[in-house]
Amino acid sequence: STEAWVVLESLSYLSKYRISFGLEIDLAKRNAVEIFYRRQALLNEKVPTKSNIIGIAYKLKLKSS
Repeated sequence: STEAWVVLESLSYLSKYRISFGLEIDLAKRNAVEIFYRRQALLNEKVPTKSNIIGIAYKLKLKSS
């Protein structure tokens, strides 16, 4: 996925962007693990910030009654 932000008061066209990709692995019985990589940058700063983020999420799907 890709996201971009535009600040209307800013003179610059793009103030921040974020690019993500990953995968979700289904485990036994309503369990899943998600692994992702995200690249994020804040552009309208005196020193632009760029971040590399690696994430892991655990999901448990509850049984609905």
